[in-house]
Formats: sequence, structure tokens, C-alpha cells
Amino acid sequence: MRPRELITLLSGAVLLAFSALVCGSITGNAAPLRIVAIGASNTHGWYVGNQGAYPAQLQAMLRAKGIDAQVTNAGVPFDTTAMMLRRVDKDVPNGTDVAILQPGGNDLRFFGSREQRAANIAEMARRLRARGSR
Repeated sequence: MRPRELITLLSGAVLLAFSALVCGSITGNAAPLRIVAIGASNTHGWYVGNQGAYPAQLQAMLRAKGIDAQVTNAGVPFDTTAMMLRRVDKDVPNGTDVAILQPGGNDLRFFGSREQRAANIAEMARRLRARGSR
């Protein structure tokens, strides 16, 4: 992942998390904002370690802005979207406010098709929305 793509991703995630926080504040939710980042090596933190991975960095950024957020890293190295789809219901528990899908490019590296990758991502998004995650 290029630095510019990571910055764009983090910026979008911060905006999404902030939106979820505002919605939670309106309803009087005092619990921390629950965010799960599910993906492959780029989510897991391959070569940068757990604290260097973007989910930990996102949590630190949100907390620095005074947002009580718990960001869970559900990244698995070498994962494909098919593998993510099999584990999305387990790894993103009910009650998750925001889910960040970051599948990476392993499907194409491991002989998957673009069409199947898109279908897997769409199904994960559908499942997460149906359970109330943004």
C-alpha cells in the first residue's frame, strides 16, 4: 500500500468513526466507539508490528482527539476476501459500531478473480450493514 493510499484510508476511517460517534452521542451512548478493522497483511501490520499497524494508529489518533474508541485489529496475513468472508461474522462481533474492510490484493496474487473479489466484499458489507455496523 502506498503512503498516500494509507493516508486516504485513515482519513476516511477517522471521518467514518467521527460520524458514528456523533450518531452514538445523539442516542446517549456512553460506551466507547467500537471499531473493527478486518483485512489481510496490510491491516495486520506485516513488518510494522501491532503498534505500528493502522488500527492501533487509528485508535491513538481518535483518542488524541478526545474520542473514546476501541479499535480491534482483525487482520490476518495472506488472507483473501474469501477467507475474510468466512470469518467476518466471528471477527466482527455484534455491537460493532464501525467495520473497516481492508482486503488488500491477495485474491489476485493467489489466482482469484476480480469479479469474485468484488462479490466477496459486497457480501461482507451487506452482512455488516444488516447487523448495524457502519
